[in-house]
Amino acid sequence: DFFDVDGLAQAALQVLEAPQHYRNTLGVAARRTIAERYALRVTLPRLMALFQRVAEAGVCA
Repeated sequence: DFFDVDGLAQAALQVLEAPQHYRNTLGVAARRTIAERYALRVTLPRLMALFQRVAEAGVCA
């Protein structure tokens, strides 16, 4: 639950109690997330589609 303050506090304590374990675990997960969501092969098509829509709409700054 996003608003579970006690759960968030418990998770933070777990990370603080075992920083090396979570550093590795979170690092691997973060690297995977970045590769899946922000790699050029993912973002470039989105940017090109955005530029195309802007160009077709005749919007300029």
